Amino acid sequence: MACRILIRMVDNLLVEAPLLLITDTPLTAPPLPPTVDNTPLTEAEQNYIGYIIRIDGYNIVPPTGGEPHYFSYEDDTESSKHVLARPSHVEIDCGNWFANIPDDVVNATAALFDPPGRWEDEANGWVADCDAAVPSIALRIDGVDLWFEKKAMLSEPYSSKSGPDYCYLGMQGDNGSGLASAGVTWLQGLVTVYDIGNKRMLFAQRTREPEES
Repeated sequence: MACRILIRMVDNLLVEAPLLLITDTPLTAPPLPPTVDNTPLTEAEQNYIGYIIRIDGYNIVPPTGGEPHYFSYEDDTESSKHVLARPSHVEIDCGNWFANIPDDVVNATAALFDPPGRWEDEANGWVADCDAAVPSIALRIDGVDLWFEKKAMLSEPYSSKSGPDYCYLGMQGDNGSGLASAGVTWLQGLVTVYDIGNKRMLFAQRTREPEES
């Protein structure tokens, strides 16, 4: 899936994240729609294939509101019960349909679905009832929470061989790899700027009409 390219700036507050670049060459870029002006990446001496940023942590709010559950990479007072092991790196990967995040965060998020989400061996992933009430979850970057859209928290229904239909959660575990990945389910709720020249990424929460959210 091709990454969206931001053509014009928006008025929303943009959150800045310094960028670590993983490079390789040659790289064949995926095709872009004909209406998008572009420079073929294959003509560059060096092409960027990975975009990695650092985040502060994850913020989870139950479906009915209430006390947030904050998982931090810093041992501070707000997150004294939920301190994550480092590294705090996240790969921005628009080719990944899910967001792969630390297992502790996935476990806590799944437990807040109503009814709770569960690991399903048949699906080889975290799933929930397709009509479950959904918690809110955000990646916190530079002190700002950037939220998943709720419609991205559950996939389309899948048929089960042994029980009722299920929907995948929009986030899955990182299997202890130490490198989280923020994919389509997070990115679709944001406007994202890939500012390669200044070695940074910029993010803003999308604002949609009610029928789109």
